[in-house]
Amino acid sequence: MNAIDEMARISVELNEEDNIGARRLRTVLDSVLEDINYEAPDFEHKNSTIVITGEYVIEKATHLYENRDFRKWTI
Repeated sequence: MNAIDEMARISVELNEEDNIGARRLRTVLDSVLEDINYEAPDFEHKNSTIVITGEYVIEKATHLYENRDFRKWTI
């Protein structure tokens, strides 16, 4: 999957528990871009291109699943 599809998929999954709409997508996007935003000023080549893959999105957004409340499904 490409990065955009992966961000949308993760947002939809996380919204199943607590639907906050597009704000969830913003949270996912912020998680994905956090490191890039902090490292960008230090790039050696200012005209370089950054490619974000679906795998990178999964790596950076996985921590968002840790905050989910699974207690409502336990007996």
